[in-house]
Amino acid sequence: MEEHGGTTVYESVGSTEYPTPPSAFDEDTVGAFIEEHERTDQQNEFVERRGDNVVDFEVMIENAEIFDFHDEITTVRLDFAVHYEVVHEDVIEMTEPVGETVVYAIDETGFIRTETDYRGDIEGAIQEGTPDPLRDGELLGCFRWNSSSGTTVEVDFDGLARYTPRYFCLNSASSRSRSLVTVSTMRPSSST
Repeated sequence: MEEHGGTTVYESVGSTEYPTPPSAFDEDTVGAFIEEHERTDQQNEFVERRGDNVVDFEVMIENAEIFDFHDEITTVRLDFAVHYEVVHEDVIEMTEPVGETVVYAIDETGFIRTETDYRGDIEGAIQEGTPDPLRDGELLGCFRWNSSSGTTVEVDFDGLARYTPRYFCLNSASSRSRSLVTVSTMRPSSST
């Protein structure tokens, strides 16, 4: 890009790898995983829409709050703002950060995400205005315990294609007894 008689070279931020599933499911580990996943997801989706012209991208977490909507399932609400810079020929497009909010539900079997209205620093009962991802969310991934490596791994969605993956992760291959929701919520997809 030409600037003040010289040439400035900008490097694209590009897309980035998603984080590996958490190895533990305590609140700190889950919170860090959710924040990293959301940052990665926001950047990758933005780069996919805008291409290699994205030269700066930042997700600024304003608030991360954990709720106990369900026993043994952690619900995490993230309030954040996105700032970006995009280069077009000889112009840099920048944005003022705009607030967004997402809510995740996560346990040892998988994680679900839903979006909601941004409330920022408004006083009041934030939990009451936070949707339950188990009712309103989209399934993002299923986990299973790999006993040979001692780690949690993400399950490929191709194996779940015969079911509508909106709410359900079943970890029947493990000795863990809990799952994000009960078997009664599994619904065959209409495409089979």
